[in-house]
Amino acid sequence: MKSTSRYRWFVFAVFFVFMLFHQSDRLLIAPLTSQIMETFDINEAQMGAVVTGALLVSAFLYPVWGNLYDRFSRAKLLALASAIWGSTTWLSVRSLPS
Repeated sequence: MKSTSRYRWFVFAVFFVFMLFHQSDRLLIAPLTSQIMETFDINEAQMGAVVTGALLVSAFLYPVWGNLYDRFSRAKLLALASAIWGSTTWLSVRSLPS
């Protein structure tokens, strides 16, 4: 019984940290908008399109991921989500101008 309780807290902590970093990542866009626009040499309309696109993708994918989490192994899906998130972050950093 005790190991089950510890495992639950471990899973809770992993999900908490994952969501903390995810939300922090999302919330950093607003204060960094001017630097992002300057770095990628885009105007306000293009930046608005990027933000709108991100919102649309998340609005579509949150219910999809929720359904998948209910049907399949959450540990494997969390690993997949982390891999996707990490790879997109890596790709965005690699695309920065020198």
